[in-house]
Amino acid sequence: MKAKVLFIQLGCSKNKVDGEIMITNLVNAGYTMVDTEEKSDVIVINTCGFIQAAKEEAISEILNGAGYGKKIVVTGCLSQRYQEEILESFPEVGAVLGIHDLDKIVPAVEKVLSGDKCAYFNKRDEVEPNYKDRILTTPFYYAYLKIADGCSNGCSYCAIPKIRGKYVSRPIESVVEEAKALANQGVTELIVIAQDTTRYGLDLYGEKKLPALLLELEKIEGLRWIRLHYLYPEAVTDELLDVIANSKKILHYFDIPIQHANDRILSLMNRRTNQAEIVTLIEKIKEKMPDAVLRTSLISGFPTETEEEHRELADFVKRGYFDRLGVFPYSSEEGTKAARISPKVKKTVRQKRANEIMALSQDISLAKNREKIGKTYTVLVEGIDTLNNIYFGRTYMDSPEIDGVVYFEADFDVDIGDYIAVEITGCDHYDLTGTASEQ
Repeated sequence: MKAKVLFIQLGCSKNKVDGEIMITNLVNAGYTMVDTEEKSDVIVINTCGFIQAAKEEAISEILNGAGYGKKIVVTGCLSQRYQEEILESFPEVGAVLGIHDLDKIVPAVEKVLSGDKCAYFNKRDEVEPNYKDRILTTPFYYAYLKIADGCSNGCSYCAIPKIRGKYVSRPIESVVEEAKALANQGVTELIVIAQDTTRYGLDLYGEKKLPALLLELEKIEGLRWIRLHYLYPEAVTDELLDVIANSKKILHYFDIPIQHANDRILSLMNRRTNQAEIVTLIEKIKEKMPDAVLRTSLISGFPTETEEEHRELADFVKRGYFDRLGVFPYSSEEGTKAARISPKVKKTVRQKRANEIMALSQDISLAKNREKIGKTYTVLVEGIDTLNNIYFGRTYMDSPEIDGVVYFEADFDVDIGDYIAVEITGCDHYDLTGTASEQ
């Protein structure tokens, strides 16, 4: 019997897809996947290297694995970004793989098991990984569909282009084939992801093709929800909005990272919108789809951000445009343009400003949740809280792992993966409570 592998998945949903491909390669090669360090012979850590906190998490996992005396393979963005440093700084690491070497995970594991060290760092291959047959690490009813890799937007604070390279779209045919395979294995919610989904197709076809791709995806039998992530505001077109508005499957859920609301800061970030354009887009979305839910991400304490500019962002948040919001203190990443901008905002001030924005967002979220009481929503059932004997699931307004859930009672049989009607009876800042009814 071949060795046992613990696969530790860190980072974003795009990295999760890469991890699933590597897990599939290992399983197909005869390796057994286990869920604890004690059971494992080899630990594979698929890392994130986007911001300092992610680096620290990855390093902590490496040290933890070393503490168990296990052989270690490091993959993902951190290894891509710091190839030599990882091998030099962590003698316990036996192999490092770049992000374009998913197919090398099996030989890497074989080498570390035999006591050798190795490193695989190839340029992006013209032959894409085998997305279609990957083993999912998500629940059976939803999956991430990665339609492109890399990024060409050049935001001044972001290291992604240096790590993952320029934006490269997958062909429509390949994406649709994978989506059909996922639907055939029981996936009913498809979460479409890329660093910037709105740019999809520009490099391959000379024009943006997200609307065309969505029209093909919604034809697939078995899919019920299609959710979009990471829509850059400047590239959300009327055509895209019309496709979403007219679809019965594409959710009215808009994940639009704006990062800030002050025009000077947006310019320093090398973003391609200003506050007025952001507001115009939001109003257009709400006009076409009154039930639209908007999520965004913000950065607090960007270099040179003044107290007045922070207040402008806070006042913008207070307007209540966004139903969901994540805010991060600025993290200075080496090699980025923003890292060279001075003066820097003190770390404690960055965190204080982020906390203030988050507190405002919590109040807005609570107010919006209270407005939902008495209304009925379709909920995708995700599980049961056995301690409190209550079910939980998500509405179209909630993306897995980042948004809230609905806790509900039901006096009839409910299965995980079902879509059922739930009347909302209560709420807190993020989650809803309700009672299910048979449809």
